[in-house]
Amino acid sequence: MKTSLLVVASLCVGLSALPACGAGSSREKVSLAYPGSDARDVSDHLSQAITDAGMSPNCKDRKFCKFKFNEQGTVHYKLLKRDPVLLLEIADDVPEEERGKLEREMTKLAQEIWGKASDVALTREKEDKQAKAEREAREAELDAEKHKVDTEARLELERIAAEERKNKEKNAADEKSAAEAAMKVTDKISFEAKLNGGAALKVEQPEGAVCTTLSDNANVSKSLEVPFQIETTPGSFYTVECVLPKGATWRKKVQTKERFVTVVSLTQGGK
Repeated sequence: MKTSLLVVASLCVGLSALPACGAGSSREKVSLAYPGSDARDVSDHLSQAITDAGMSPNCKDRKFCKFKFNEQGTVHYKLLKRDPVLLLEIADDVPEEERGKLEREMTKLAQEIWGKASDVALTREKEDKQAKAEREAREAELDAEKHKVDTEARLELERIAAEERKNKEKNAADEKSAAEAAMKVTDKISFEAKLNGGAALKVEQPEGAVCTTLSDNANVSKSLEVPFQIETTPGSFYTVECVLPKGATWRKKVQTKERFVTVVSLTQGGK
């Protein structure tokens, strides 16, 4: 007993959080087990278990709990994250022959209280862990669903943007093609008999166009409004350049024939 009292006495020096650690009493130290992550979480449940056992708890949150046992001893629970400790303080005036029995009774009750409190704390810890895991799983599921929705929305926007770009490119190409078609000039060259002999050049369509004619045989040009007809030298080539009413231009070299009128008809945009 003297050896254990010396060990406990040296331990008391470090237990400033536990009052009444002075002379006139002896202490026994018992290790407690807690399979959870933090034994300090037992604090509130330990206070309740002490009360349920008919004792009056004196606790400091997450530090310690204690209660008096039959006015002859005090049970201390020192709460550490790992390896919590049970200290039994027995009054010095308890006869030596009664100490062993008192210590066993105090230990039994203290361990029963600890067992109930730690079971509740462990159950609560497991419930909290399960709730946390379920919450994190739900959050992960929501995040995954949000990511899926965001991805689908982004892909849809990209698809719409790509389709719009494609449509714009097509429209631009169509407009360019239409503009080119609108400016395209189709010509039709035919010949009519010229009963009075010689040769002639006639431009009959479209009305309002202005054409310039230039003969290869003479450096003389004429600008005339359609429709018109001019006398020409048979077999000669004439360069005819016309500006149509809608802005398109047409240019071609035409050969006239003896006893024929070379007739030129122009159409812009296929109309």
